[in-house]
Amino acid sequence: MGKPVKWNAWYARLRRPVQFAVVLSFMLLPWAYTQGWTGIYGSLFALNIYGLPFADPLSALQVLLLEGHFAVRLWTGAALVLLPAFVLGRVFCAWLCPYGLMSELVYALRRRLPPLFREGAAERHAFWFRIAVCVLGILAAFFFGFPVLQRFSMPGELSLAPLRALESWEIAMAALLLPGMVLLAEGIQGKRLWCRYVCPQSVCLALAARCFPGGFGVKWTPAHCACSHNDRPCQRACSLGLMVRQKNGPSRSECMQCAQCVSACAQRGAALRMGL
Repeated sequence: MGKPVKWNAWYARLRRPVQFAVVLSFMLLPWAYTQGWTGIYGSLFALNIYGLPFADPLSALQVLLLEGHFAVRLWTGAALVLLPAFVLGRVFCAWLCPYGLMSELVYALRRRLPPLFREGAAERHAFWFRIAVCVLGILAAFFFGFPVLQRFSMPGELSLAPLRALESWEIAMAALLLPGMVLLAEGIQGKRLWCRYVCPQSVCLALAARCFPGGFGVKWTPAHCACSHNDRPCQRACSLGLMVRQKNGPSRSECMQCAQCVSACAQRGAALRMGL
């Protein structure tokens, strides 16, 4: 048990510094580009890292549907995002998404107070809510003639904000209006509403993760569980309120691999671990 526990602890400790490093990197990228450093450029819509392309799969899908042609480099970038999600699950959401970091921090500040509404049946259908948002967004894209869902990409918009600030503070502030309003709503309500019920960008990652149930994620060993049925520190630690103590762990379409539940469980017998 010693080695898995040690690995889980390092996994949890490294995540937050990586999140802050990603946010800082996108804040510095516009300045670095003006200084002639072009090794890394772009945003979380489309990012180039020393010639290797990465792209939001939902953006690639919208371009294909609206323009009718297959952009090889764009879809190569989308594949480079989806393949890790197939094996590792939604690690992007917990490690790299700027909005995910902000939402977690707001939740951490707010969690000491009770949420305004109790959990209900809607919690179990969160994935389908996000799919509905995607379908409606794609239909709206055909109607308006532009990729509507781009306007609802929290990671894309936040990663572009520093670049927009160089052009115009007014444009940057307008782009930050939606994230700010949603964070305020989450702070008032006490739940991570966007990541759980709305985020369209998470759907492609969730579908990829769902295709490989045995991939990397939270695993539960009932024999090591020292908690009673009503005492679930692991579930209380999950900012998304997922059912953690299940045979194959929490749903791969919902779990972001943040390991908060694993850290909480480490004090009670280490029945949860991160692994394949």
